[in-house]
Amino acid sequence: MRRARRRRRPPSRLAAERAAAYSTNRLHPVTSFTIQRVADGRLEASGALGYESAGRALPAGLALIEKGKPCTIDLSRVTEADSAGLAVLVEWLATAQARGATIRYECIPAQILAVARISDLESLLLDGK
Repeated sequence: MRRARRRRRPPSRLAAERAAAYSTNRLHPVTSFTIQRVADGRLEASGALGYESAGRALPAGLALIEKGKPCTIDLSRVTEADSAGLAVLVEWLATAQARGATIRYECIPAQILAVARISDLESLLLDGK
C-alpha cells in the first residue's frame, strides 16, 4: 500500500530571511570597529579589533593621527582583540612617530597585552618607546 506524500509548503519569506541571516552570521560573523575623535588630541576606539577588522581599522586610525600633536587613544570599548589588532596599534605608533606625533594608549585590552608580552612589545604599547 502506498502512502500519500505530503506536500511541503515553501517557507515564508520572513522565515527564509531569518534562516539566511542566521547561517550568514554563524559562518561569517560581522565584526565592526570604529575610531573617532572625541576631543582635541583624544580618540576613542570601539568594537572588535582583530583579523577581520584590521584592514579597515588601520587607515581609519591613521587618518585621525595629526602631524606633530600628542594623541591619546582610549581602547576601553574594544570588545575583542588579537594579534592583528596588536599590529594595528604598533603601526599607529610608528606612523605617529614618523609624523612627529606621540600616541598614548589607555585601557589596552588584556588580549592585546598578552600577545604584546610574548612578542616583547608590551613596553612599546605602554610607554610608546
